Amino acid sequence: MSSEHLAAFAAIALVVAGVSATTLPARVTATALCVAQTIGVVWLMRLGTGGSRAWATARFTTAAAWLPLFLVPCWIYTIDPTLLKTTSTLDQPIAITTLSLFAMIAGSLTLRATVPSRQSSSTLSTDHLEVSVRSIVLWFVFGLLCLALLMAVNGGPVAYVTNLDKSAQLNRGLLYLIWAILFLRFAPLAALATRWGSGRAAGPFLIATFVAGSSVMLVTGARAYLAVAAAQLLLLFVLLRRPIPLRRVVPIALVSGFLIIFGIGAVKRFQSYQLTHPRTSVTLPTYLVEIAPREMVDAYVNNYVDGVSLIGTVRRIVPAHANYEYGKAVLRLFAKIVPRPLRPAVTTAPAIKRELEPSSAYVYAIPLQATAYLQFGLPGVVMVFLLVGALVATIDRRLQRQEQISVQAVLVLVTLAVQIPILLRSGVPAGAVFLLLDVIGVWIAAVTVTGQTRRQVRAIRDRVVIGSKHREAGRNRVRP
Repeated sequence: MSSEHLAAFAAIALVVAGVSATTLPARVTATALCVAQTIGVVWLMRLGTGGSRAWATARFTTAAAWLPLFLVPCWIYTIDPTLLKTTSTLDQPIAITTLSLFAMIAGSLTLRATVPSRQSSSTLSTDHLEVSVRSIVLWFVFGLLCLALLMAVNGGPVAYVTNLDKSAQLNRGLLYLIWAILFLRFAPLAALATRWGSGRAAGPFLIATFVAGSSVMLVTGARAYLAVAAAQLLLLFVLLRRPIPLRRVVPIALVSGFLIIFGIGAVKRFQSYQLTHPRTSVTLPTYLVEIAPREMVDAYVNNYVDGVSLIGTVRRIVPAHANYEYGKAVLRLFAKIVPRPLRPAVTTAPAIKRELEPSSAYVYAIPLQATAYLQFGLPGVVMVFLLVGALVATIDRRLQRQEQISVQAVLVLVTLAVQIPILLRSGVPAGAVFLLLDVIGVWIAAVTVTGQTRRQVRAIRDRVVIGSKHREAGRNRVRP
């Protein structure tokens, strides 16, 4: 076991023992935990840099996403504990969050990325394949038709777009329809990967198609789709086309993240504001300039990224008011795949259901830490995040050790790297289902857009023929 392993497991032990035995005020303990978590995020970022792929790794992507999802809210709650909308003590949710981070680091150290040779290329390359424009157009038409159907079952385009604050309620039970719409992004993304991987420029048509397909997803009310699309595009460009220095990426990422989180988020909250203040005549520009800034911090930690608060809620309920679920999350994952009319019911304890499912009008995104704690407590959190860390390390290992890679493989690896933060944010089953559907979606898109399966069959046949000719020529040379 390396010194890094020992340090990670020591950090896990210190977090558990410190929170269990400390007699310090909760705010002091929370501050110490936030400092430890900050060190952990920096540690994970450093593990994700320095290889032949620079910062374009699953480790770095996960660490970068951890900042807005968990670390910043933990610091905000520590500075102003009144923002934590739960009766749980301040240090408990921050302790579980910090514990999960160090468990993930320990898991990621189980598989160290291979060290490439000095001659290794900084980018990956794929087979030289042609892109089927017809397939892209067909997928685009198919996606738009499914979007029209989604709006039709929810009262039409106007009724759907004007109720984006209720998007989770409107989209409930329509998972496969949402997945079909996502091919508006999958198809052009596969085409971009194909051209960049073979050393060719993307061209304005593919760029425009990808931007249009990704932007259309905003009408579903899910900002995560736009963030995932931007991250996939950036990672594929850096891995396949040309490395970009991190100092150039950070400012753009910060501005884009702010606009996605607060800009689009404020537009969605404006619709809720109109419903709760029917007698006021506040316009959208007025709300964005005068009201939204006053609500920004509270909306951020208790609406946009309320994962830490939900971890505190779960810690307060279990085991004091409800028993551990002992694996029901896995049953919900398999049930989620079944169409809603045929889906078997998986019971939830009344105390848990009352807090996490207060009404059908609002659906919480339960973070993976809360899901794991609901199943088996703190040991469940440690085990689940050890596995997540091992998955992150596996992705990086595959990206580091290969220079020639198939289009399907690079799309799957990049999608996994980008979807892991969504898994952390939405837990099981929701986050796991979207991860699986995204992986399957990009694979299907790659096969249909490039026709790689047929080409691979021909390539194998050609190699067999060429190999037999070489063997025959060799036998002829050794004859007397």
